[in-house]
Amino acid sequence: MTDYTTLSNDLGSFFENTSEEFIDDIPRIIYNAHQKIVRKLNTHDITLTATGNFSTTNNSIPRPADMLTPKYLHYTGAGGKTTFVYYRQEAAIRLAYPTPTTSGEPEYFAATASNAFEVAPLPVSSYSYTIGYRGNIPAPSTTNATNVLLTQFYDVYLGMALFEAARWSIDDRQATEIATWGEYANSTLEELQAQDVVLPTNVGTF
Repeated sequence: MTDYTTLSNDLGSFFENTSEEFIDDIPRIIYNAHQKIVRKLNTHDITLTATGNFSTTNNSIPRPADMLTPKYLHYTGAGGKTTFVYYRQEAAIRLAYPTPTTSGEPEYFAATASNAFEVAPLPVSSYSYTIGYRGNIPAPSTTNATNVLLTQFYDVYLGMALFEAARWSIDDRQATEIATWGEYANSTLEELQAQDVVLPTNVGTF
């Protein structure tokens, strides 16, 4: 079972420490480990998706509440053809389409100040769309037993947590093992990061 309790118990077993001070420090250790993993790891496993339908009268689509950064937007057009939409700054869309009511096949999307995305030109049909984004994955805790990263990469979590807990090492053997685990966790994260999906940088279809 790859969950918060298992990770906590493994930390306690490694350090052979059941003191109240150590147990009280475990939430901080795991949270800090999680934050480092999320910052470094931008893989398909934390690419979340949201779906909807374009409006033919409003060029705005909602921004998912747990979104950190957008990764792609595509829609299913006539004949079931999937088309990717190119991300641009809002100012660039204004230059390309100065009149928001201009309609056509969507080409661009941009984040707006109203915590939404603008699609341009105004969709000519209520096509279904999917937006992929880097999501906010909550850290494992007593109230959130696990997440997709802990399930997939438990050994990375353990290595990073051990590294975060290095101050609890009691001898040189433990310190050496912690350093090894930390190196393993960081190298694995770099390998996973290198395998990340390359997002489209232009409008294209498939």
